[in-house]
Amino acid sequence: MNVAQANRAKLRSTKVDHPGLAFNLHETAIALRMSVPTVRGLIKDKKLRAKREGRRWIVSRQAIEEYLAS
Repeated sequence: MNVAQANRAKLRSTKVDHPGLAFNLHETAIALRMSVPTVRGLIKDKKLRAKREGRRWIVSRQAIEEYLAS
């Protein structure tokens, strides 16, 4: 199991084991079962919190859970 698969498995669990765990755009799209452009749109519309690191977007597990709860 590679790191991305491990992150997805942790995200699918209902228990928050690592609240600071972060995902890139592609991993976030997989976890939310959406396309990358859709995730970018959610970030642009401020429906999903994310931080920009250089040219990359970083989404925390907490931000994903907040989006799913809304």
